[in-house]
Amino acid sequence: MRFTETLRRKAAAGPASAAQAIFICMDLFGRHGLGNHAAAGAYGLLFAAAPSLLIVAAALARILAVSPAAAAALIRRVGSLGTVFDTESLVGFFVSTRGGVAGVISLLSLFWTARIFALSLQRGLCVVLPREKALNPVSGTLVSLGIEVILILFIIAFLLVVIFGSSLVKAGESLTLPLSFLMVWVFVFCAYLAASVRRGRTLDALRASLWGSLFSVGCFILLFFLSRFIFNPTRYNALYGALGGLIIVLASVYFFFNMFYLGAALCYTALHFEALLFAKFSDAIASASARGLVGLQQRLFLSARGALKKYRRVFEDGQVLFYKGDTSKDVYFVISGEAAVYLDRVDAEPIALVGRGKFFGEINTLVSGGRSASVAARGTLETMMLSPALFAQVLKNDPATNSRLIAGFSERLKKTNERLKEA
Repeated sequence: MRFTETLRRKAAAGPASAAQAIFICMDLFGRHGLGNHAAAGAYGLLFAAAPSLLIVAAALARILAVSPAAAAALIRRVGSLGTVFDTESLVGFFVSTRGGVAGVISLLSLFWTARIFALSLQRGLCVVLPREKALNPVSGTLVSLGIEVILILFIIAFLLVVIFGSSLVKAGESLTLPLSFLMVWVFVFCAYLAASVRRGRTLDALRASLWGSLFSVGCFILLFFLSRFIFNPTRYNALYGALGGLIIVLASVYFFFNMFYLGAALCYTALHFEALLFAKFSDAIASASARGLVGLQQRLFLSARGALKKYRRVFEDGQVLFYKGDTSKDVYFVISGEAAVYLDRVDAEPIALVGRGKFFGEINTLVSGGRSASVAARGTLETMMLSPALFAQVLKNDPATNSRLIAGFSERLKKTNERLKEA
């Protein structure tokens, strides 16, 4: 019965938690300006794909001992990107010169553009999935070079899969698209996992990377087929020529990187969901208390149910939460009611009252030592009791909470000074 009840509660909270996660994910995407990183990633990939395409075409012409025209025909299987350049002339020039200066320039261009792509990708991921400890310059350079080499190999492997995937047929249909999407998913999953894995949280990172990559690639696949249903790329290319093909490629790659960083934001949300959810919850409580209004965001996050329910604590009138000198480090957030703060005995007159939308007990978490005062409920008191680790995550992820804490400290200090003057 208890197991069945647990499943029922999780199923009931599922849609609300999913809506909250998507809202937080979109908020992170906009707050960090990930659309700009998506544009940088799209341009970086296109710049790296062009020399890769030329090198692959020339290599095919040499290895397969075919004419430049035959190699160019293979390259056109890539789709719109293969029609942007005069591939046959470029491959013919590359083969006729036997590499030489053209080969060296192509390789240098490939490494230079791949570095631009790698740096834009790395910086974007570091914004939404920050490292706990910054790398030193030497390690950072080595990591960037490693990412660059991996990206070059992936781009070349992807192009080869697209080129030769049409020769692999199952049930009368080409396997190019399924293999391409599978490679893209593997790339996205590995990128998320490498950016999110932390010591002691490998399993959490695996789960978050899996959900983020499935969401990211799933959205891209959905738009891919939807765009093919809405308009015909062949007619579009016939109307606008090579420019039309370039526009299609640029739009597709730009949308992919938007979904890539949105999936990364979802991965971060999955890793720190409770801290992010509490930050939105406390902000909704404070906003509703200050303005007396309940908007869409407040309606979505104003409830203490779902993932936050396990932190909810209710105290009856006069019940002591902790005494002065206690070594407990939990932090309390007032949902409703008031908490009375006592300097000495709890039967004396309280020195302060902490109301809705305020924190208390955080000083012992931020500063070593025991509790500096005793706290008891004044009437029925409903709170959220946060562990030090969760409170630290909230402070790390939400600047608004830091501002409210500073405002609370200032208010307490002002009242204490007034009380000392009266004494």
